[in-house]
Amino acid sequence: MKYKNIIYAVLMIAAALTACTNTAGTAGQEEAAQPDSILTPLFAKYFYIEYYKDHKVAVVLNPWDSAKVMARHIITEPLKSVASGSCSYVAFMASLDETQAVKGVCSPNLIYNPTIRQAVTSGRCSDLGDSFSVNFERVIMLQPQVFFTTAYNQPDQNIQRLSEAGVNIVRIVEWMEPDVLGRAEWIKFIAAFFDKEQAADSVFNAVMTGYDNLIQTAVNAENAPSILPGLPFKGTWYMPAGKSFMAQLFNDAGGSYYFSDNTDRGSLPLSFEAALQNFKECDLWLGLDIDSYAALLKTDNRLSAFKPFKERKAYNINKRKLQSGANDFWESGVVHPEWILSDLVTILHPDAVSEADTTIFIKPLE
Repeated sequence: MKYKNIIYAVLMIAAALTACTNTAGTAGQEEAAQPDSILTPLFAKYFYIEYYKDHKVAVVLNPWDSAKVMARHIITEPLKSVASGSCSYVAFMASLDETQAVKGVCSPNLIYNPTIRQAVTSGRCSDLGDSFSVNFERVIMLQPQVFFTTAYNQPDQNIQRLSEAGVNIVRIVEWMEPDVLGRAEWIKFIAAFFDKEQAADSVFNAVMTGYDNLIQTAVNAENAPSILPGLPFKGTWYMPAGKSFMAQLFNDAGGSYYFSDNTDRGSLPLSFEAALQNFKECDLWLGLDIDSYAALLKTDNRLSAFKPFKERKAYNINKRKLQSGANDFWESGVVHPEWILSDLVTILHPDAVSEADTTIFIKPLE
């Protein structure tokens, strides 16, 4: 116990020194001067970047409190050492060619990126524990200039403790964006910390162009197949609400979705009976995280009553899923929604795409 207390004291001293000497991280102070320019996103609602003569400020807005400011992060020089609490942030940094800056990650088993996985295996990148239970000592020993983490509408005691110990916490709310392109546009926010704004613009412009072209392909399609999404969980079938990102993808892909006129975000809880009544005769079953019809039937034998089960037109999102549970759909798919849309257009309108077209994330059940 004596030695454990000594080690803990050393860790706290290291944290204090990091807090005092950090120049490349972030801070929460307000700016007195007016910015020279402001980067206002095209689709994202919850961030913007202020540019001053000798620094910039990345501003995060609070989506749960009338878009008030959640934090202002002062950036004085490019980051060289960061920790990531989410696989999607890894994908953003990979798109900016900044994986070498990632020195620690949460839940590495859920990260698909092969470079980061190899870095964890070799010890060049630290395993920081679960994102909901971050390993305090490992983060303090790592001393990242910034820890990118997900913000929720409730306090996170582990993250608060790290912040109090001097770790620069950057809370990200990309997952709250109502538009899929808004989510992808957070690459500009992360790019600001690396002085990679030009690279971010290049990536995002390509995403927009690809997405718009696919919408036109879907618009010109002759039909609009009806879609059954997901699976019941513990007796409740959570369907994408009408303003959710999945409902937007269904619509942009030229599909017909029962709740497309719904004005809610997130999910809509349905009973099995309600799902059967409204979705029984759908043409396609999408968004499954299961590999075969046999496995599907084991979850609930009543699922065989749905038309796409009978006609073998069910698809999962596991084409790029590893045995560890990592799934690139939730990683690269955040940065590249046009890849997901391409998959959907290919499946919904096979006659409207080239025979050479194939899918990236989505594949039929076995």
